Amino acid sequence: MGPSSGWLLATVDTEMDPYAPSMATVMVDAECGLCTRLLSFVHPRLADPSTVRFIGLDTDAARDALGDRYDEVIAIDTLVVAEGNRMYLQSSAALRLAAQMRAPWRLLA
Repeated sequence: MGPSSGWLLATVDTEMDPYAPSMATVMVDAECGLCTRLLSFVHPRLADPSTVRFIGLDTDAARDALGDRYDEVIAIDTLVVAEGNRMYLQSSAALRLAAQMRAPWRLLA
């Protein structure tokens, strides 16, 4: 991860259970400018920030969460949202993320 993405890890609360059913884990390329700007937009608009954690795709936590699909996800370089045992990619992930936001953004989902 580059130095500009250090804030990304600061938003992760390690005391939370990442596998709790109500927890959403958002994984992005922490070196992608568009991705980090997306998270800068989303984070202050979350309905309940305690139910969402953000991690970089290049972290051990992302590798563990994605398991066998890690290489596939890295190859397509996409947004990933994990909720429980469900994994959402690309536009589905964006819609799941919108569902975590306050109105009017939630209406997109």
